[in-house]
Order: sequence, then C-alpha cells, then structure tokens
Amino acid sequence: MRQGELEKKAMRMGLLIIEQPLARGNGLYDSRHGVIYLHDGLSPNQRLCALQHEIIHAEHHRRGMQVGTLREERLTRKETALRLISQADYATVEQMYEADVWHMAGELGVTVQVLEDYRQQLSILI
Repeated sequence: MRQGELEKKAMRMGLLIIEQPLARGNGLYDSRHGVIYLHDGLSPNQRLCALQHEIIHAEHHRRGMQVGTLREERLTRKETALRLISQADYATVEQMYEADVWHMAGELGVTVQVLEDYRQQLSILI
C-alpha cells in the first residue's frame, strides 16, 4: 500500500492527518480526537512508514486494544513491516544488494527500521 492509498484509508476511517513539527518521533496517533500527527520534515519513505504505523495504532484502538503499551507497539511495528514489504520484493532486493540494509530499504521505499522489523519477523519464522 502506498502513500495515496494510505491517505484514502485514513480518510475512510475518519482520521485527520496533520503535519507539524513533533518534539519526538515521526508520528503520533491521538485516539481521543481521531488525529494522526506526522512530523512535517519527513522524507517520502519516512512519511509512508509513519502513516502506516499510525493507521495500525488506530485500527488497534478500534478493536479495543490499549494503544501505547509495549506489547501493542511491538505488534504495530510487526504489522507495519509486513504490510509495507512483500516477501517477493524482499527476496529480490536482498539478492540485488547482498543484504545491504540501507540500499535495500531505499529500493523497497521504507525506512531501515521497518526493514529491520521485517527481517526480525523472518528470523522468527526460520
């Protein structure tokens, strides 16, 4: 799912996206007001990953999960990685860049952190 699709999804969920300077992190989900805050200085890859991450927080909140716990944050990071990186794409770029995470992340259009979260899921499956 890419930027425009994620923005449409947020809109369908009734979420408002506001870009502004943030003191910490790339994004924040305000469950009380249905707002996703994104830091206004993000690269396209950072913005995509942060938006997906915050949408997943909103989905968890709607399912009754307490947002912001360590368990929920781990689950959100896992789901973000699995939604943004396909197994086929990962395998292709891993061969292309010989597991160089910086180049792999760039080719996949994600952050290194999201790529590392994806790789952690692969190691769990092995």
